[in-house]
Amino acid sequence: MASVIFFALLVAVAYNIREGGDALWLDREIAERVHPHVSPQRTKVALTLTQIGSPIFIVPATLSAALIIAVVRRSMWTGIVVVATVGLVGIGSTVGKQIITAAHPHLDAPIQVALAHTFPSGHVSAALSFMGIVAIASGAKPRHVLVWVGIGVVTTIVAATRIYLGVHWFSDTLGGVFLGSSAVFAGAALLPHPGQPRPHPP
Repeated sequence: MASVIFFALLVAVAYNIREGGDALWLDREIAERVHPHVSPQRTKVALTLTQIGSPIFIVPATLSAALIIAVVRRSMWTGIVVVATVGLVGIGSTVGKQIITAAHPHLDAPIQVALAHTFPSGHVSAALSFMGIVAIASGAKPRHVLVWVGIGVVTTIVAATRIYLGVHWFSDTLGGVFLGSSAVFAGAALLPHPGQPRPHPP
C-alpha cells in the first residue's frame, strides 16, 4: 500500500509538471534563491557529494551489498531483490525523463539548469532506493530511527547537490524521493520474513 501511495504521488507531481502547474513556480523560487550562493569552492564540494547517487557508485555498491547480504542471510532471493529494486529505479528514472518534459520557468538570472528531460532525479531515486532496501534487507526495523534519519539526511544532501549544480529542479528531486520510496516499499514486500521459509527463484 505504501508503495502504491508513493507511486501515486510521483504520478501527481509528474502530471503537475507536464501541465505547467504550481510545482514549476516552486522550482523557480528555489533556483533563484540558490543561484547567489554558487561559488567554485562550493561547487567542488557539491560535485563530490553528488557522486553518492551516481551510477559509478551505485552500481558496484548495489552488487557488492547484494552479494554480502545474500551470503549473510543465506538467501539468494534477498540479493536478487536488492539488485532488482535499485535496477528498476534506474529504469523508471530513465523512462520518466523521456516521458515528462516540463514547461520550465524562464529565469531572469543566468542559472545553468537543464531545460528538459530531468524528471525524476536518477541520483536521488538511486541513492534512496539503494540505502533503503539494503537497510531493510540487513534487518533494519521501523524502530531503528537513527538508520532512517541517516538515510533521510544523505538523500537530502544528494537532492541539494543536484539543485545546487543546476542539473535538476526541486520538483525533479521530489519525484526522485517518491520513486525511490515506492521501489523500497515494493522491494521490502518481496523480502523473506524472519521465521518463514526463504523463497528461491525457480
